[in-house]
Amino acid sequence: DLERRVVFLARDFFGVKPLFYARSHVGFVFGSTIRSVLQTSRIESKAHPETIPRFLRWGISDFGDQTMFLGIKQLPAAHYMEVALDDVDQGAPVRYWSIDETQEIDLSFEEAAGTLKTYFLRNVDIHMRSDVPVGVALSGGLDSSSIIMAMRELKGDSLDVHAFSFVADDPDISEERWIDLVGGTSGACIHKFRSSESEFAADLEDLIEIQGEPFGSSSVYAQHRVFRMAHEAGIKVVLDGQGADEMLGGYANYLGARLGSLVRQCRYQAIVRFLRSASKRWDISRRSILGYSGRFLIPPYLERMARVLFGRGVPPWLNKDWGNAPVGNFSHRPSSNILTSELAWSVNNPLLALLRYEDRNSMAFSVESRVPFLTPDLVQFVLSLPEHYIISDDGESKTILRAAMRGIVPDAVLDRRDKIGFEPPERAWLMEIRPWIDRTLASESAAAVAALNLPQLREHALEMLSGRRAFSHELWRALNLIEWTRLYNVSYFI
Repeated sequence: DLERRVVFLARDFFGVKPLFYARSHVGFVFGSTIRSVLQTSRIESKAHPETIPRFLRWGISDFGDQTMFLGIKQLPAAHYMEVALDDVDQGAPVRYWSIDETQEIDLSFEEAAGTLKTYFLRNVDIHMRSDVPVGVALSGGLDSSSIIMAMRELKGDSLDVHAFSFVADDPDISEERWIDLVGGTSGACIHKFRSSESEFAADLEDLIEIQGEPFGSSSVYAQHRVFRMAHEAGIKVVLDGQGADEMLGGYANYLGARLGSLVRQCRYQAIVRFLRSASKRWDISRRSILGYSGRFLIPPYLERMARVLFGRGVPPWLNKDWGNAPVGNFSHRPSSNILTSELAWSVNNPLLALLRYEDRNSMAFSVESRVPFLTPDLVQFVLSLPEHYIISDDGESKTILRAAMRGIVPDAVLDRRDKIGFEPPERAWLMEIRPWIDRTLASESAAAVAALNLPQLREHALEMLSGRRAFSHELWRALNLIEWTRLYNVSYFI
């Protein structure tokens, strides 16, 4: 705005697309990739002392306005900022929209399901608007199945639908039967990518460079190959189900939030029923659900004791003398509707990382990824419903979406109890690239990562890869960070 002499920047409601900025001796720099902002601002690549430990311990990234780089920020979702041309050091993000956690909608379950159906079909219809063919990222789960079946419902038999899926060779994590079921019902042309350890090793460096910042698990690679398939098939727009899990309670940890609400509301009979039914439905122990709920119920002054009790202290491979991020993973919620509060927080925080992965993976192949679940009115509507519409009293997740899609999505998918998603055989992949792991842990880059206790990490890796320690994503996060440190020449001297 040359009359007011300001630059106006804004980011979309949920952070679907990126916007980074930095203030340095060359002025105010902003762009859509960290690499471009780094090079233009001439800021030294320094690791952030808060985000790095948080990522290593819990896999949390893309938190608020922070990035993994000290001195580079991202404009948070649903914020705008004005920067004066004559004083670029002035100007701070301003929130223009937020989820109203206090809003409550008084509808019967059937009325709410009908309203959700209307919202969702409208969203899919809008997101299909394109001058080029539109495809779908199909995992075989409820969210992506709802999208592809909604497309068929809206456009009829004349629509030429292409779906792109990752298929694991391990039958325990493969969703191929569900992909084939939905693909056959929708009449879509299904494109499948099967896991390959050798290809994973060959593509790893490019993937880390594309993402710009470390990422939490190798499932990002599965998504990377899905968008590569779309590009190779000539599909320029792909619809995806991101956001549905965060707003509709799709992960097991949300059971703890729902249980926490019941505890706060002193509904003792409902607590017993929920624990019994949810543990059977999800095939997890009641103790695990109680553990999840403790995150939300334990007051802040007891967190240190709770971390020791639950074994969530600082692991020996993490250098606790570097950085200043909190090591706990507790999220005390004072409200009586803990689930609603946690879902709203998830949409505003953890979802950012998933959207980042998707944006970088899709744009690497010039594919536009669209997310029809993520519109302000749909998200606000869902989070204004009674909590038992989202996670039922017997522990069923996404209850309202299952009801809304009844008659459109095959019943077998709606009635599924398991959840896998884009889940690659990460342990098998790591075993295949064992020589690379050994070289990485012995490299100069590894020695430069002050956030790691390298001897302890090597021992941790040996135990995990030999089967003496239960598998987790912690090793991948550390390896990913080391490689990122090398590619971006990151310094850990603050």
